[in-house]
Amino acid sequence: MDATKDFTEATAAAADDDSPLTGNDNERMEGVREEGVREEGVREEGDREEGEGVKEEDLEEAHGMTSADRTASESFLNVSGEDPEFRPRTRKPGVSRYKHGLRTLLPVRCEKSPPGYLPVDSTGCVNYMTFGWMTSLMWSVFRHGVGPDVKNLRLTSSKFSIHSIQGHWQEELSTKNVSEASFGRAIYRAFRTRLFIGTFISLVYAFLSLANPIFVIRYFLEYLSGPEVTVESGIIYAILLGLIILLRGLTGGIFWMLNYEAAARIKYGTLSLLYSKVIRLKSLRDKTVGDIVNIISNDGQRIWDGIILGPFIIGGPMILIMTCVYSIVFLGPWALLGWFIIIGFYPFAIVCAKFSQKYRERCIAVTDRRVGLMTELLTCIRLIKMCAWETAFSDKIADIRQEERSILERSVLVQSISMGSSMMVPIFASCLTFIGYVSTGHNLTAAQAFTFVSLLNTMQVSLATVPFAMKAVSEMIVTTHRIKEILIMEEMNAAEVLPLDESSAVEIENASFSWSSGRARKDMGNGIQDKPKHKKKGKKQPEQEAETLNSGSEGENGRIYTGPTLSNITFTLKKGQLVGVCGQVGSGKSSLINAILGRMEVTSGFVGVVSQVAYVSQQSWIMNDTVRGNILFEKAYDEDRYKQVLEACALPPDIATLPSGDLTEVGERGATLSGGQKQRISLARAAYSDCELILLDDPMSAVDVQVGQHIFQHYIQGLLKGRTVVLVTHQLQYLESCDEILVMKDGGLAEHGSHPQLLSNKGEYANLLSLFGDFRSSSKESLSHITDRGENGGTPNEENNNGSGGVVAHGSGPEVADQENGLNHADETIKATAEAKEQGKLIAEEEMESGSLEAWVVHQYILSMGGYPVVLFVFFCFCLPVVSVSLAGWYLSYWLEQGGGSVNITIGNMTRPSLRVVDNPDKHHYMLIYTMFIPILISTMFLRSFSLVKATLRASSQLHDKGFSGILHCPMSFFHSTPVGRIINRFSADLDEIDVRLPMNVEIFLNNVLQVIAALCMIAFVAPWFLLAAVPLGALFFFLMSMFHTCVRELKGLDNVTRSPVLSHAATSVQGMSTIQTYRRTVHFEKCHRDLLNTNCVAVFLFYSANRWLAIRLDIVSAAVAFATGLLVLLTFDQLNPALAGLALSYSVQMSGLFQFTARLAVETEARFTSVQRILKYCNITQEEPSLAVVSGQSLTSWPKSGGIVFDGVQLRYRSDLPLALQNVSFKVEAQEKVGIVGRSGAGKTSLSAALFRLVELDGGRIFVDNVDISTVNLKELRSNLSVIPQDPVLFSGTIRYNLDPFQQRSDADIWQALGKCHMALMVKGLEHQLDTAVLENGDNFSLGERQLFCLARALLRNCKILVLDEATAAVDSETDSLIQTTLRESFSQCTMLIIAHRLNTVLSCDKIVVMDNGKVQESGSPSDLLSNASSQFRTMLQASEVPFKAP
Repeated sequence: MDATKDFTEATAAAADDDSPLTGNDNERMEGVREEGVREEGVREEGDREEGEGVKEEDLEEAHGMTSADRTASESFLNVSGEDPEFRPRTRKPGVSRYKHGLRTLLPVRCEKSPPGYLPVDSTGCVNYMTFGWMTSLMWSVFRHGVGPDVKNLRLTSSKFSIHSIQGHWQEELSTKNVSEASFGRAIYRAFRTRLFIGTFISLVYAFLSLANPIFVIRYFLEYLSGPEVTVESGIIYAILLGLIILLRGLTGGIFWMLNYEAAARIKYGTLSLLYSKVIRLKSLRDKTVGDIVNIISNDGQRIWDGIILGPFIIGGPMILIMTCVYSIVFLGPWALLGWFIIIGFYPFAIVCAKFSQKYRERCIAVTDRRVGLMTELLTCIRLIKMCAWETAFSDKIADIRQEERSILERSVLVQSISMGSSMMVPIFASCLTFIGYVSTGHNLTAAQAFTFVSLLNTMQVSLATVPFAMKAVSEMIVTTHRIKEILIMEEMNAAEVLPLDESSAVEIENASFSWSSGRARKDMGNGIQDKPKHKKKGKKQPEQEAETLNSGSEGENGRIYTGPTLSNITFTLKKGQLVGVCGQVGSGKSSLINAILGRMEVTSGFVGVVSQVAYVSQQSWIMNDTVRGNILFEKAYDEDRYKQVLEACALPPDIATLPSGDLTEVGERGATLSGGQKQRISLARAAYSDCELILLDDPMSAVDVQVGQHIFQHYIQGLLKGRTVVLVTHQLQYLESCDEILVMKDGGLAEHGSHPQLLSNKGEYANLLSLFGDFRSSSKESLSHITDRGENGGTPNEENNNGSGGVVAHGSGPEVADQENGLNHADETIKATAEAKEQGKLIAEEEMESGSLEAWVVHQYILSMGGYPVVLFVFFCFCLPVVSVSLAGWYLSYWLEQGGGSVNITIGNMTRPSLRVVDNPDKHHYMLIYTMFIPILISTMFLRSFSLVKATLRASSQLHDKGFSGILHCPMSFFHSTPVGRIINRFSADLDEIDVRLPMNVEIFLNNVLQVIAALCMIAFVAPWFLLAAVPLGALFFFLMSMFHTCVRELKGLDNVTRSPVLSHAATSVQGMSTIQTYRRTVHFEKCHRDLLNTNCVAVFLFYSANRWLAIRLDIVSAAVAFATGLLVLLTFDQLNPALAGLALSYSVQMSGLFQFTARLAVETEARFTSVQRILKYCNITQEEPSLAVVSGQSLTSWPKSGGIVFDGVQLRYRSDLPLALQNVSFKVEAQEKVGIVGRSGAGKTSLSAALFRLVELDGGRIFVDNVDISTVNLKELRSNLSVIPQDPVLFSGTIRYNLDPFQQRSDADIWQALGKCHMALMVKGLEHQLDTAVLENGDNFSLGERQLFCLARALLRNCKILVLDEATAAVDSETDSLIQTTLRESFSQCTMLIIAHRLNTVLSCDKIVVMDNGKVQESGSPSDLLSNASSQFRTMLQASEVPFKAP
């Protein structure tokens, strides 16, 4: 079978040539000045790569890298392959390009490797083939563990792999259609020289593997059958026996070293190229964050396996051909029978490989769904907990896992049967060949039999690798298909079109824009992939707000167009203008921002935008970095400017509360920050960027009124004065101060002009203001009515008033930062140690497993398999085929020893017993017994495979289900200190190890251990004196194993902990893709990801190299064993016969490969148990939320009945060593009362909801709901009877029905009724598939306001007596806000509501107001009571929020 063909022929789904893979249509518009088009520079501003201790020029020269390589690597990856700036990689002519590689042929090289780099590229031939360069590293790790000197090592050539792969991929795209282009072929062309050399050396290795049985054993046995056998004359055979094994080991060292280098370059070069592509995509289309993470974690390993095992597809057949030719010459035509049997194994192996590929493709799809859903759940874990959905979603994940397990069982069973068959084939071949040979009257001698058996055993080792090789290559082909699907996706256009007028910042002339989708529709409602029919008509959206208004159609190229989302847009923004954008929910405001950013396709018209743009999205994107790092975003630090930006964004008081100020880590996605704090950091990033165009997408929706005014006055009108600012907002009071206003309606620009002009037009803007004015007027009327009522009677009821009348100065005193979804606290998950606090470190570093495999890990794994009886049964099943094979070999020697039996022959005048087995009268009896081993081996092999598959996959599924269930029940502090990527790594890469690699390792290890034991026992049986020679060899073996054991476990742990940051960084980058692209930080993020990949690459490379380091040294031991066996056969030949000698010699040769392989497998299998230990830590996690049973005597059948809430002296702290977040909070909420909770960001408002939902247990005090202390209520019972609408709406991938009713508890009539009450029924009915319309990840195909309304409908369907709204209307316009308030009054009239709000007019109709400050109740009472008090803080806040404007 041609491995090259298998490797390169990678095909992908068809795509037409006219697919939109080229630049923007703007470039073709007539009238655009040539100088208006500027290509993206090779390097982005502020992203110059720093040197890494070695001059790049020196490294490039050493590796034959040309300037064209640098150009190719630094240019954008234009997927069409038509970038005029691209130059394909130029290879140096002749042998000169191999100058560096040829230096390795020198036996010894005195040059030193660059500091901080592995000495691989500066080592000589001897150290190269023996892995001698690893010895000092192995000793260092053995004595001191993995220290910084090992962690910080780099591969000198790994950073250039992406250049070569990228160049050949571009060439592939430029010479072939997209559908015909093969990423596998591009990889092959990039590394064909190295792959050819590796394949050639594998053939040399194959020849040396056959040298012992072909030459040494045959002539040795013929010598032993001769008349004179002496040690002096026969010693040469024993020496050759050991020498050939040693030479084969050294050749194998070269082969593996070349393959490891190639695999490292290809795998990590491909992953680097993949990340470079992803970070530049216009949209993910049908891919999710989980898909990307899965490709990096699992599919990258498939590339590695395919490269290192691929050459065996050629080596195996070559051994087969050489063995066949020699056997025919040696044994005659009957050898063809054995050859045909072995040949027949290859079609069987191919079928198994095809089934394996088929199951792998199906399994990948299911794994992607599982990992994707896990990622969504962990990202939205706060909402999951508040809705008590942990168990339900855990069951859903378990169902998907069960589907995955059923496919895995078939895949692993096919693989196991293929492996077992490769072990049995030589026995089948020898049995049938010998029986046919003897049956036709040919005499079978010991030299013939055991030479042939030794040849077949050598073939067995080669054939055993063929199924793995074919499976690895087939899975690599699947991986290249998946990667190609991403590489041909559309990128952000590298070309920039500048405005025609230099005084303009944005010019759009008669332009229409659309969102395109190749999105695969999913239905997560039942955990099964959606049917393709679930397409959304008229809706398609990017990251924030998408507005699609017309019907869509699916083009011939498979892309789904939703129609022109924005149509006939014409306006010009002059530099320095402040431009406001307003409109109703779904009118196209955020789409307009995305159109300016270039994220939408221009279907017609002209668009010109200045080059430097900053962007603040509705849902802020925060990196897992310090506050300062998020603001600077790789810009140089200017202290004065930095302070100005902080002041303008009102951040100094917030920073003052952090443990290390602005150097405090904020966690993944800003876990320790409130929504307002995250938004202000995003604003600070935009201001600090020095960009001339600032796009602000409703940034003040997440902050309170006072902070919003501060931002508008000091940030927008102050710090950004002179820059062009586009402000999307629903807070229309700010528009009067804008230079120009754009009014969006139904995907079009309804009108634009200044505030007075638009008022005089009495158009859409006037209508919006009228609605807004009516809304504000109604608020004022309510205010007036409340004030009048308050003046007529009563005094304010102030509970826990600290005596500070009026507004507390912004940020005064320590603050409690609210969480992103109403759960955050600034110190909630900061490391408890003093050192971590000083450094402001939040994320706990992942522990690296060290030391020996602990007994409890094996014990837990055995219990997961079903217990010790199951394990004993599996072990017994493994013993059966090995015992059968050993008995077959012994029985063959016994048969040959019987000779002619009782038959005598006459030679001349002498009569003596015949030694010819063909003369034996009982030969048919012997042949029948020998033949019976075939069915015995087949049945035992199937029994072994079936028992192993069932037991191991039962264990992995048990660990998966228990571990993920444990994770979901952890407190929130665990998720703040543990990155999502780290958790996903354990349930993707680690679980893949347990699912696939651990069973394979266990199977090979147990089988080989039993074979080695059988071989040693057989050799000791033949030559007992061998036991003396085994003592020193055993001592050397145990010393090497001890050293190797420690090192490989440390290195495997290093691999595990360096992989998690790669996954976390990839997930974070994909989530913030639009921000990274807008700020032109792609090169910087590529460099960071490359560094993380390089760190992990070194760990993986060292792990595998350590295995080969041991293999070479154990080959020396194996050579000594073979030499000792041959010598002992000579010394004790008087007590032996040639048959037993042949049996011992064949086992000694067979053991030479098995011995070192089994020793490495022992440690490698133990190392793979690291993944079991890592998941077991989640299974045995102790940080579980309390789940108390109901107090005896209390019946909660219909609790709560009325919904009354009492906070009695509540004190709450997020950690025992942190100050109180809530301080002696006491207030009462009557049943069905509506209570507004107000206060500035960080005042402790949402800490109240955290206390109510018991996300954090109280430090003191009690909370009663209907006179029941909630601390005595089961958590699930409590949270199931509460509803929450978070500030950031959460929608899952699936359908609208699935998002509203995830567990199918409501009828369609109930769902439609809820949608009607939320004013969403008409919109959903207008969609093609209505309730079955697909919802993309994070609800990205709906606007933020629409998502919020869906969340409101979900709360309606829960039908709880208590509802908490956390800034639920912050992101919607006034009209929608008014509709929501109407829904709340009408549909939740029987509910008790806690309304946390920054818009004070939304709480004026509440029955009671609670003003929070510094974790205390500043004041509380009815609105009338508070407003009648001149010193009331609420009254002052409300007066400050009234920004006068002139309504029409």
